[in-house]
Amino acid sequence: MSTEAWKDNGNCKDCRRAKYCRKPCTANKRRMQKILELSMRTAIGKVMIQNGARYAEDARNQLESLRRANNEDASAEAVDAAFERCKVLAAHSKYTVAQIVGGVGGMVRSTGDSTDEVLEKMEAEYKVAAQKGY
Repeated sequence: MSTEAWKDNGNCKDCRRAKYCRKPCTANKRRMQKILELSMRTAIGKVMIQNGARYAEDARNQLESLRRANNEDASAEAVDAAFERCKVLAAHSKYTVAQIVGGVGGMVRSTGDSTDEVLEKMEAEYKVAAQKGY
């Protein structure tokens, strides 16, 4: 490492002025700022992942309750298949999975159709919208 390495990485151990340094230099301030930003991003990312998993599980449970209330097949496989269809719809729209599941629930209650029939209608609508460029 060069004698001016402190300018590059802001690490005080590499600084030639470490013995008589009185305050953090600009390079050290930048380094500390980057470390802080990285720590915050990591923490926020973990919280978002945990919340996303919780919301996804809540949405899946809501879908299962909806299928049970409608006297439909509420087995784990059937619920998982319907939930996967909701996730695909969410991935191709501006809505979240929870919003899609809520919309399915609203349509099931208002039309009396099964969740599978409602999902088929929603998938058809999104395909038409995608073809039109919406």
